[in-house]
Amino acid sequence: MNPASTSPSSCPSHDFIPAYKALPTTHARQQRLQSLVQQLSNEDCHIVSNLIHARLHVDILGCLPLELAAGIASYLAPWDIFRYRLVSKRWNEVLSSPSVCSSSFRTYFPPEREQLSLLFDTSNPDWSRRFRQVTKQRLALVTGRPYSMSLFPHKGRRLENMGIPCMVSYHDGMIAHDLDARTIGLLSVVDGPIATYQAENRERFHKVALSCTAVAAVTIQGYCHVWNYKTGDEGSFRLPSKAICLVLDEDAVAVQVGIQPTVIITWDLRSRQAREIKHNTSLLLHIFLSARDSSLVLVHSADDEDGTPQNCNVDTEISGIVGTRYLLQGAVPALQDVTTYLKVPPNEPKIIRRGARAFRKYDRCVLAFAQFERDEDDRSDGNPWAYGRRRKYELVIPHPGKHQHQQQQQQDPRRPYTTLYHDLILQFMDYYFPSSAAHTCPDVLYYRDTVLGLTVANYQPGPTAAGATFAKSEIDDDEYVKAGVSPLLRDNFFMDGDDRFLVIVNQYGVNVWCFDEDVALQSEVHARTELRAKVWCSASAACFKCYSRRSEFLNEHRLLYGESDIHLAQAAPQIMAMSHSEKAMIPPSRVDNEDQNFKDDVGRLARRLTRASSTMIHQEIRAYKQPRAGQPPRSQITNLQSARMGHQGPPAPLRGPTPYRPPIGFSVLPSSI
Repeated sequence: MNPASTSPSSCPSHDFIPAYKALPTTHARQQRLQSLVQQLSNEDCHIVSNLIHARLHVDILGCLPLELAAGIASYLAPWDIFRYRLVSKRWNEVLSSPSVCSSSFRTYFPPEREQLSLLFDTSNPDWSRRFRQVTKQRLALVTGRPYSMSLFPHKGRRLENMGIPCMVSYHDGMIAHDLDARTIGLLSVVDGPIATYQAENRERFHKVALSCTAVAAVTIQGYCHVWNYKTGDEGSFRLPSKAICLVLDEDAVAVQVGIQPTVIITWDLRSRQAREIKHNTSLLLHIFLSARDSSLVLVHSADDEDGTPQNCNVDTEISGIVGTRYLLQGAVPALQDVTTYLKVPPNEPKIIRRGARAFRKYDRCVLAFAQFERDEDDRSDGNPWAYGRRRKYELVIPHPGKHQHQQQQQQDPRRPYTTLYHDLILQFMDYYFPSSAAHTCPDVLYYRDTVLGLTVANYQPGPTAAGATFAKSEIDDDEYVKAGVSPLLRDNFFMDGDDRFLVIVNQYGVNVWCFDEDVALQSEVHARTELRAKVWCSASAACFKCYSRRSEFLNEHRLLYGESDIHLAQAAPQIMAMSHSEKAMIPPSRVDNEDQNFKDDVGRLARRLTRASSTMIHQEIRAYKQPRAGQPPRSQITNLQSARMGHQGPPAPLRGPTPYRPPIGFSVLPSSI
């Protein structure tokens, strides 16, 4: 054998590479590549295409250890984890691991509620299903796309007196509101009316409050009544003056009856003993009451010297927010401690007192306030804050008796004891803020926009918690007018909610929206459900209209999925007539080839129908150069593709209000040829 014949320098491939690099210009190299591609066979083109794809696309996430992937997941919302599983088989494997899901879940869902804290126990075999359930629920919440709606209309009432905020209270799926001036009604948003309550002398009510076990109401004559709707116990006591604020926790009640100084009367059904607290503070922002700990926390403004309450007669600016805690275990309340929630630095402008608003909620206090903003460009006088530019903030203080703050902060230091959000919307500083916004959960807010209507503000948790993303809610959409539902937001209305429900009480009734697809509402508005179902099925219907005959679609579907799934296409008319809860708007899941039992899972039928329509389009693209036997010519396939692309297409996965960004770990590298 001649050694020269097998030397690397004489090999044609090694001769081509130096010759290609030796070409003088980029244009010459591109012409050489074009001439080379024209000589490739179909099989060689597939090989080159795969090599180029592998060169330009690097799956970083799939190559990382689970520990590093879990660290990345702590910066992603759980619904992003849920959606990114569809990228590839490797991503589905990594993002379905317990460590990754728990890392993302701990960041966005602190252990504030017992039913959510169970998800941290990944040893529970049911944790994966519950993770999917909670993430879908939060995705519907932040995008403003509820699964169902119910309406409880008012009967025999004067419409102009409905929806006054002080006469409506919400707590964990329950509503207490005035049926008339002398009757309080208790309503479950799922099961409907539960009970009604009246004063012994049929007095007119002035305020109402609701807890997990009891209903409390204050009459104009100065009596406070408490009814335990679980045990049937009831009681009342006389107030020394007109009630200003009413707070209820279990069967314990706190009533503010004085301003200068602040006077709080506490009472509970178990001891039936009244206690009085006098506190010298000029601006009381919130009252936290804990029946289990027998404690009361007053959230108020503070002086800039030592955190003491401000003078009652001086209308000064605020330099801090503090909480004063009292123990209610003895006959006389005892001062226990003082906690500083917010302290303005000495070199910063103070909080504008007249612009401070408090949104009182059962499990947290939401404060909206503003500071004068320094103008670095204007130095004409000695006061850089003289020209009225303000920066708005929101401070969220959790209930100190309901959450384990110290343990929570040790688990995740990025979620502080209190959360401060920057750059608030203008509506927060409006006079009607308590009734025009609803904190459904600590970082998601529904508020009334004068132009857009009901809007969702999603404040991302993190070390700074700066800024928010917004989404237009479909709750205040035109489809509700078509469904026969009256306009929602009038002058007098009440709005509140949590992570499962949003409640608006106005002149026409109690409107409830549910973000949990597994909850069946009693008085669901079927007209709205049918409209939502038609919108969901419009993409699937467009795929059918693209075919000249329905049998052509069935034949194509048989080629793709076989005879066992032929009933899927035949069930299309029934799918369009399904209820809304059976066709939830969620990202389409992967096709499970092993599960052929579609008769009992109608929701999966609808999702697989959408998946089938999308797969057929991609199948035709692949077969463009190699048509199968019996298929129309390529020109007809191209025309069919163009016709389909003119329609809406299959519904895309739901996206949260966060700005679009590519999945972490997936990068596209520039060409270096």
